[in-house]
Amino acid sequence: MADPGLARYAGRFVWLELDFDGPRNRSFLERHAVPGTPTFFVLDPAEEKVVATQVGAMSAPEVVEFLERGAREIAAKTLTPLDSAMARGDARLAAGSPADAARAYREALRLAPPTGSRRALAVASLVRALQASRCVAGVRRDRRHLRKIREAIEETRKGSG
Repeated sequence: MADPGLARYAGRFVWLELDFDGPRNRSFLERHAVPGTPTFFVLDPAEEKVVATQVGAMSAPEVVEFLERGAREIAAKTLTPLDSAMARGDARLAAGSPADAARAYREALRLAPPTGSRRALAVASLVRALQASRCVAGVRRDRRHLRKIREAIEETRKGSG
């Protein structure tokens, strides 16, 4: 998190790294499924509810979008349909239900703009959910979206560069 563009989030989020083997962290890890590393969560501190999950590395613009989505959920408690679908997917993935998460991410992808970081995040989240569920048929069915990953990433890079 050394990117200077993330400094504005330092006072809004608590950055925490957990040791998977440490007994002190067992309770957290039992409540929140961690399908792989790294896994990022935004938790609503009032309810200790996961409002956003991201499995895998993210670029700085993706981290910003991820944090903003989590912040919108916590602050407003009123989500856009796209944010709501992403939050449902994140919650289902965190609960260890990747097939349900994939359904929510497909809905998010349907609602996402045709280009940009929000679409890229929806596509990447769907791919991760499908990988987690080992749903080969789903990957084949969603292959048309996979080619859009490169386009969405390129569009995101152009917009942030």
